[in-house]
Amino acid sequence: MNKYVIYFLIVAMICWSQHAIGMGQYSGEVSHVVLIWLKDDVSPKKAENIRHVSQTFETIPNVLSVHVGTALSSKRKMVDDSFDIGVVLRFPNQKAMEAYLLHPIHMQAVEKLIKPWVKKIVVYDIVESVLE
Repeated sequence: MNKYVIYFLIVAMICWSQHAIGMGQYSGEVSHVVLIWLKDDVSPKKAENIRHVSQTFETIPNVLSVHVGTALSSKRKMVDDSFDIGVVLRFPNQKAMEAYLLHPIHMQAVEKLIKPWVKKIVVYDIVESVLE
């Protein structure tokens, strides 16, 4: 193969990868971490209902796993254990997570069953990096 063709292909691949990164699309698995602080007047039964509803998100297409729990108490200063409920969802990629966010089951649960009882929500989205 001509060295100019190889050079062109390498440059094209670099440009395409930079373009894809600039668009914010990543191909690795994604963890969607949601930390929830409940309002002070939320009953233990309502908190359990929120945890249960969050677990049902595993029925949404392309959700690989759902883990729901509460903060693990810690004496370490760097650990924030002040939240009430933590939810970790795994997706095969960013597009699957974006589809989940717009899915009617998720949107209805958030608007009707979660938001009314929440004081604060913090979300972290983490894309898996593959090192070679």
